[in-house]
Amino acid sequence: MPVNASAWFARRRRTRDDDRGVVLVIAAITLTALMVMSALAVDLGGLYNERRQDQSAADAAALAAAQDLPDRAATIATVKSVASATLGGETITDAQWDSCGATSPPTNYNAVPGANCIAINDKRVFVRLPLRGYTTAFAGIVGIDSFEHSAFAVGGLETEGFGGVLPFALSSGAGTFTCVERSGGNGAEKLSECRQTSATPGNFGALNIGHFGSDSLGTSRSCDPPKTKERFANNIAVGADHDLEAIGSNPRVIDEYACVAGFLVPNAANGFTGTTDVEVGSGLYSGDTFSDGLGPRLTRLGSVPGTPSWMSDTTVIYSKTLDDIPLWDFLPTTVPPTWEVPRSCHPDQFDESASVPDRLDQHLAQYNHADRQLRLLERCLMHYQDMDWDDGGQYTPVDPPCVRLDNSDGTQDCSTSPGSGFSDPLFTRDTDPDEVPNLYDIQYTPRFGYVPQTSAAQGKAVPAEIERFRAVFIQRISAGCSQQGNCHLKFDPGVDFLGDPSPHSSIGGAADTLGVFVLPLNSLPNQLADENAPFKLNVNRFVELVR
Repeated sequence: MPVNASAWFARRRRTRDDDRGVVLVIAAITLTALMVMSALAVDLGGLYNERRQDQSAADAAALAAAQDLPDRAATIATVKSVASATLGGETITDAQWDSCGATSPPTNYNAVPGANCIAINDKRVFVRLPLRGYTTAFAGIVGIDSFEHSAFAVGGLETEGFGGVLPFALSSGAGTFTCVERSGGNGAEKLSECRQTSATPGNFGALNIGHFGSDSLGTSRSCDPPKTKERFANNIAVGADHDLEAIGSNPRVIDEYACVAGFLVPNAANGFTGTTDVEVGSGLYSGDTFSDGLGPRLTRLGSVPGTPSWMSDTTVIYSKTLDDIPLWDFLPTTVPPTWEVPRSCHPDQFDESASVPDRLDQHLAQYNHADRQLRLLERCLMHYQDMDWDDGGQYTPVDPPCVRLDNSDGTQDCSTSPGSGFSDPLFTRDTDPDEVPNLYDIQYTPRFGYVPQTSAAQGKAVPAEIERFRAVFIQRISAGCSQQGNCHLKFDPGVDFLGDPSPHSSIGGAADTLGVFVLPLNSLPNQLADENAPFKLNVNRFVELVR
């Protein structure tokens, strides 16, 4: 069939015209979309910048305010002032600080009345910046006139290492080596006898310390007495989950009441009676998993990030792998040239492979390895306090408090100020002094911790006021005591000695007595033995941004 050429060309011309129209429509739509996207990109960039400033303000406010804990008023004031300053002096009204409603507080925190964007527990501060608006520059063309933005942060006083408070109590007259017995006496004991000497169950000077609720330690609020034993074991393994303080001249605030009331720092705690040897054993070595997801206290060697590689000595008791590092291992590996401490505290005093004439080897020969080392440690610590040592009356004549030492200044006594004790710290081993935060090696052993020194005699269910906190080193565990007090286990770190030849697994899960060294003031570096050391910033506590 013949083709009409003119008709064909006409149809082709109309098709090209139609295509040009479609392209123009598509181009117009694309250009509009690009403009909208560009406008949104500009505004989203501005919003991102505002959001970043929000986060910086929340972070700065939480970190700064955490340093004011537990002073609630100062904490709140710091949050508000630092947040405003970080935002370039922008005013955030009191009404805005109280506008967060259901978004605050998180679990275990108490929202601040009249400022519910701020929530506090004893160790952490939660800060949520009130919602603020960002007015768009271009997105209004698509109906978006503003965006809301905010941020939150949590700053905390985090305990690094094992500088927590244990739920035992010492009397003010506790000796350098103290036997924490079931009978609750907590007085100085002969080193060879750290065991129960009575058939009457007691309480280790147990303190009824509640759980205020801690994110870092995994505890929930628990204040009621019926859960005492459960909490007691957890507090041995983990440490108290909240602040305590010395009473000083302040009114008495009992832990149980402070737990219920909130915002109060306890300076006293009730004792409680009843057999607790199973709970002590559970918290120390025989239990399973505790609130923070870890096992009993003495199984936690190596659990703290930064633990020095040399700290790896362990032993197995009751099928549990326990820390087996003795106190003398935390003395400096090299004696400093101007180290003014008693000669009896030098590292070679505890090295039985070396011949050291002034170590009293002849007197100590009658004792087994464990008891010899205990006596040498007690001798060192008593000399450090410028006290006579006579091995509890077993050694005569009395060992002089200062063994002859040629000092760098030409004198031949132990100190430039005889009679006043010493101030150079003893247990200064520090494998990594450049770490941040810097912990001394002794802070990495679960045998290190603090116990309250209290006013009331222990072994009674009466309120005990906290006079101060004492740094201790957990040394001797005795278990399997009969009703006549004949304990058949003595476990001491670093000496490979058991008082009974039976297998380790035979001791059972209880701990009938616990022997601790009470570390004198100044004997630890960086104020670690000070009266309020558990809660001092940059000692055991460090300000950290939690999230």
